[in-house]
Amino acid sequence: PGEGLRGHTQAISIPEVLSFVASLQKSGVLRVKTPEEAFLIQLDQGEVIYAVGDNPPEGEILGELLISRGHLCIADLE
Repeated sequence: PGEGLRGHTQAISIPEVLSFVASLQKSGVLRVKTPEEAFLIQLDQGEVIYAVGDNPPEGEILGELLISRGHLCIADLE
């Protein structure tokens, strides 16, 4: 399989990517690497079903950010 989407968050933010993928109802894994953290988000038909990061900044756990931005609900996080 091909690599799919690839780019830099300077061009498009992660929430924008999630909104785009959700609008297309795509399934798969989004891997994101920054100098501080690497994380992945698993999607099923555009819905986030799993997310994990290896070094979230204090107070910015990925699940909490996804909830605060409306990409995930508390019940799905649990």
